Amino acid sequence: MRTAILALALALLAPTMALSQTAAWKTLSYPDLHMTLSAPADIAPKISHETIPAAGKQVPATIIAFLLPQYGDAGLQVMVMDFTGLGLQADVDAAARGVVAAAPDATQVSITPISFQGAAGRDISLHTGGRLFKERLIVMGARMYQMQTITAPGATAPLSETDRFVAGLTILP
Repeated sequence: MRTAILALALALLAPTMALSQTAAWKTLSYPDLHMTLSAPADIAPKISHETIPAAGKQVPATIIAFLLPQYGDAGLQVMVMDFTGLGLQADVDAAARGVVAAAPDATQVSITPISFQGAAGRDISLHTGGRLFKERLIVMGARMYQMQTITAPGATAPLSETDRFVAGLTILP
């Protein structure tokens, strides 16, 4: 009797258990950016390079994005800005204010000071344009690391991948 009840319970729970299992993740190494990053194994990163204006100068930035089509147009992204040789100092508080200012319709804004591998950082969460946005800013040496996750419009909860993605960053010396 116990075996039959256990078998029935497992049969009923199997679909739920399968849905709750997360996809495989991989660790990617970016030595030129002094970091490793964990991301969904089945999604190829899209890498781009831009310059970001700051204090009258152009700061080179590398952006690594992971699109999550299973959530519409949601995604995970890391941007690394390198201030080396520019005579500028990365300012995590100014960057946090800039993130919030870039979303003038933002509501439920939260900025929390953090320490990451001994470096100053800020965790930011906000709602904008019907989306949930989370970001972690970290300043280490002459680089600023920005981990970003954003949901598709209408989402009622953060992406399930958010915490794992943010926790998967390691900054190397």
